[in-house]
Amino acid sequence: MKSAFFEGAFLFMHDMKTVNQLIDFFVYSNTVIGLAAVGLVFTLAQVSGSIQVDNLLLLFVFSLIVCLYGWLKYKESRDGSMPSTTHRQWYLANYPLAVLWMSINAILVLVLSYQVPKTHQFAIGALAFFSVLYVVDFKYSIRRLALVKPFYVALIWSLLVILMTHDVWVQFSADLVYLAVLLFLLLSVLLLLFEIKDQETDKAHQLTTWPIRFGVNRTKYLACFLAFVLILTALYGYLTFERLLPLNIAVVVQSLVLFSLIKLTTAESNDRWYFFVLDGSLLLLPLFYFLHQLQL
Repeated sequence: MKSAFFEGAFLFMHDMKTVNQLIDFFVYSNTVIGLAAVGLVFTLAQVSGSIQVDNLLLLFVFSLIVCLYGWLKYKESRDGSMPSTTHRQWYLANYPLAVLWMSINAILVLVLSYQVPKTHQFAIGALAFFSVLYVVDFKYSIRRLALVKPFYVALIWSLLVILMTHDVWVQFSADLVYLAVLLFLLLSVLLLLFEIKDQETDKAHQLTTWPIRFGVNRTKYLACFLAFVLILTALYGYLTFERLLPLNIAVVVQSLVLFSLIKLTTAESNDRWYFFVLDGSLLLLPLFYFLHQLQL
């Protein structure tokens, strides 16, 4: 009887260890943010109904995001001047796996880039160019404009999702501006919360970010204000753009979730909270959107 109990306990702990290792992989390989990017692209493509985003394009977005973010973290992990963050520790401990995962995604990017529809090539070029501007750290890089940084990244993400799901030269309208504003506000809130996590690293790089300049509480107040503006914008869209009704409802529900995330986020929150919960919360928008679509 005791033997069966201890055997069961061992299997349970082994299974939990495997689950934890899997979660760590998703957290530190930046796979979650890649999936979130796919969710946003797929949702906006469905909303527009103008461009059929096939599996190749979704895989391309996922691979490109994972490769770029993974390369940045891996580069930091090999730099002895970086503080010993948990992200860096994971990459140093698992760099063969990290390199393999990035290599697979890099190969996919190269192969799929030749198969992506011509209408998306501008978006891909813009993504590569502006990502390099942000990733490369030099005296006058975007990363050095610490107070602007979260809004810059939010703007680039928003514009690229729109570019990858709409032929803006043919379809440009008030709808596109509205969708870009929604995405910009949503991403700005989440990126401001990540500034809270990165305080120590930013201080080491002599960056004066929102939490460092104004404090964590005021940064969270700003995030709450932007989340409130997001709700007001979605309500405006509810009254103005009838065809976007499912998306507007999804955005309102997502905004309400954001208030809880803002309240619960602290400087002491662990990596799983930031890279699994906050990044993963972007998947709620497509989830709420398609749940509403199923009810129609």
